[in-house]
Amino acid sequence: MSDFSWILADGESLEDALEDLAEDVANPERVKRRHEAIREQAHVFTAEESVRITEALCAWIDEEGARDRVGGFSSPGKMPCHAISLPIEFCNVGSKLAKIPGTICSHCYAGGGFYNMPVVKKALRRRLDALYAPGWVDGMIRGINGAEHFRWHDAGDVQDMRHLKNIVEVCERTPTTRHWLPTHETGLIAKYLRDGGTFPDNLLVRMSAVMVDGPAPTFPHTSTVHDKGEPIGQACPAYNQGGQCLDCRACWDEDVANVSYPLH
Repeated sequence: MSDFSWILADGESLEDALEDLAEDVANPERVKRRHEAIREQAHVFTAEESVRITEALCAWIDEEGARDRVGGFSSPGKMPCHAISLPIEFCNVGSKLAKIPGTICSHCYAGGGFYNMPVVKKALRRRLDALYAPGWVDGMIRGINGAEHFRWHDAGDVQDMRHLKNIVEVCERTPTTRHWLPTHETGLIAKYLRDGGTFPDNLLVRMSAVMVDGPAPTFPHTSTVHDKGEPIGQACPAYNQGGQCLDCRACWDEDVANVSYPLH
């Protein structure tokens, strides 16, 4: 006879095991009651629960993998959502404005603080290098994964027309997400619109002012920065509530023509 000792409980003989098995076969209700008792003591997942758990885990892995493909998302401390950031030295307009005293870009918060940490600078460069990689649009869509809100560029700006069109496609293909795109790239946006480009309803583009305490640009939705002057339109409340947006969503709100931020 083959050796079945490996399946036997400690001290159990093969004859005893076969006898128990025979009793189980003859009394299926007893087996059912035993399994029910075990289930009461330790949760046993049903087939349906196992499928749901597996699907959720796969979705999470897919979402994280998608974010990796685009270089990862950033998580601005005040924001209610994820964002994606790029190195500010690659801003086409902003990098030039940064050299002019009194401009908003000369006070750019992304030029200091934790944005200067080596690990953050490495992440910014990784996202820039991933911009034109195959699957960037799909990676962004999967990474956003139906989030309620998304911010484009807590640091950096739109790089070129291809980048802008890819952003628009991401927004079109994530229709349940509200997108906010602040930008200094006036010429690029103007050319896109002149050439027949449009923005989907869930994407709010805010043109940023040039000077601190300066006027808002001529555009449907804008943002300004105030220091000694009075705020234009709606003042950002974050600086009076612990640096947090909390329940404010003015930046994404099409009914808010201009949001004015205090100078950092």
